[in-house]
Amino acid sequence: MYPVHESRDGVTAKRRARVSIRTKLMLVLLLSCAPMVGLVGWFGLATASNLLRNQAILAMSEHARFEARPLEEAIASGVADARYLSLVEDVQLLAVAAAGGRSVTELRLHVSESFLALAESAGLYSEIRLLDPDGRERASVEFGPQGARIVPEGELHRQVQAPLLPAVLRLPRGGVFVSPLHLARRDSERPTGDRAVIRFAAPVLRGGRVLGAVVLTADVTQRLPLGAYAGGSTFLVDPDGWYLHHTRAEIAWSGPQDRNTGHHLVRDFGSDAALILQPIGGVVRTQGSILATYPVSFGDVRAGQFVVLCVQASEAAILAPVTDYRRFFWVVLSVSFIAPLLAGVALGTFFLRPMRRLREGVRTIAEGDFDTTLAVNSADEFELLADDFNAMAQRLKAYRQEERLAVVGRMAATIIHDIKNPLAALTVMAQLVAKQELTTEQRADLAQRVKAQSERILSMLQEILDFSRSGRADITVCSHRLSELLADLATELDPRCAELGVTVDWAVAADCTVAADAQKLRRALGNIIINAAEATGEGGTVTVRSECDPQGVTIIIADSGPGIPEEIRDRIFEPFLTHGKEHGTGLGLAIAQAVIQAHGGRAQAANRAEGGAVFTVWLPNVDHYSDECPLDTGEHSRRD
Repeated sequence: MYPVHESRDGVTAKRRARVSIRTKLMLVLLLSCAPMVGLVGWFGLATASNLLRNQAILAMSEHARFEARPLEEAIASGVADARYLSLVEDVQLLAVAAAGGRSVTELRLHVSESFLALAESAGLYSEIRLLDPDGRERASVEFGPQGARIVPEGELHRQVQAPLLPAVLRLPRGGVFVSPLHLARRDSERPTGDRAVIRFAAPVLRGGRVLGAVVLTADVTQRLPLGAYAGGSTFLVDPDGWYLHHTRAEIAWSGPQDRNTGHHLVRDFGSDAALILQPIGGVVRTQGSILATYPVSFGDVRAGQFVVLCVQASEAAILAPVTDYRRFFWVVLSVSFIAPLLAGVALGTFFLRPMRRLREGVRTIAEGDFDTTLAVNSADEFELLADDFNAMAQRLKAYRQEERLAVVGRMAATIIHDIKNPLAALTVMAQLVAKQELTTEQRADLAQRVKAQSERILSMLQEILDFSRSGRADITVCSHRLSELLADLATELDPRCAELGVTVDWAVAADCTVAADAQKLRRALGNIIINAAEATGEGGTVTVRSECDPQGVTIIIADSGPGIPEEIRDRIFEPFLTHGKEHGTGLGLAIAQAVIQAHGGRAQAANRAEGGAVFTVWLPNVDHYSDECPLDTGEHSRRD
């Protein structure tokens, strides 16, 4: 918003609030770019976020499958090797011989060497044994700290407590029994170390007879998942919810048949444990974490012969790419809004620099300096506009010079015309005074006439001087009662109007207060009233009345004369306009208008429908007064 200012014609106006070109450019760029960028970006954010989320979860599931692959391969190898050994001819012959009570030393050695070769090639088994139906060892190979060895006949167990043997002996030819994953133990004893093992057992049949079983103990410790994913944890659980392997050693092997640490899936995950133990695998969100589950089967899944490998990580870590992308998106979106604004500022600055120069040039010309020239070298329309502006300034300068010469001419003509007659009269009177035959009375009369003509000349010169000084720089505004100000004016004007045979009716509101320079305002109003009285003529009436409102004071001066001629109505306040008057400089109304405009007011002239002219003077109220008003008057004032 721009402040209240005074226009050059004296009309006080308020400049409307406007939007600058820079702001318009910013808005255009913002409204043209930002919605599209925002719409595309929002759609891209949703699509990319879903894609990144799915990719992150898929990567987690693939990692779970990758971690489970060594264990699955070990189970597949164990099943295949157990089935193979149960079908080997020498193994069956050794079982037949042992069942018949014959010497089997050489055959046992040959079978043991076969066991040893398989174990060394697979790199998986810690023990391979051949048991008869009663559970006695008939051949055995072990892998210990000292390496692989064939167990001598004297060290073979006469009776092995093998709980899995009854189930194995019931299997058909080629069937394989796979034990659950557990810590290594000797037969049915308590765990003997930290090795995780799986036992594979296949029945040895020949001629429809069950002759024993081949039992392979696979050490799968190195095939269990070793590391955490995205700072989380990886673990195996059995169908009952007991932890088997875990990246946190204090939680691992929590079942009652292992270390019995007390940790359980239900205790850690509550009702979500049932989802984790599903044998179909998948992704479970729970307690701020994401779990990718993958079942590893070693038999009939419906019978619970499986374990579940779980890869757990915090949701924040897994979805970090989504978070990073969203952060990047908001940065891009912010830039997409800020960039048009900055572009608008840059373009506005680029365009407004020559416009600012043009505006400053216009202001300078408005202040009367027509020597202003603009130097705009933008090689565009602004440069052409600057050239036109400079040409306009030169033309205005020429016009002003012509106008000044015309004013000086009119002033000289007026002064010469109005002063010529009084000077001629003074010349004649001086010649009469020079004659000695004049009586004393005649001399006194001539002296009086000389004084009157001199005062007439002085009055004309004073009007010209007042006109030249009628600018606003000398206005000292004080608060006055309008009734008192006009009462002083009536005292001054009533005798002069009476000499013209004109009656003045002063109808002034008693409670009106006006902000004005009293002396100059009385002079301005006096000029208008005297002008109205002279135009009305003898027997006429001039009415002066006032109106008050919160915005200002209105003074209306109406006369009963012939009115303002049509040809000069629009030029009534021009200087040196003396239409229909024998005497005067034509500066009275021009001085009045200049003084009223200096107060921030306006003066208008029109003809009344019932006859006569009417002059309307409006003066605004002001909030600040000069410090130069007399202190003893109680008036408030401001310097304009």
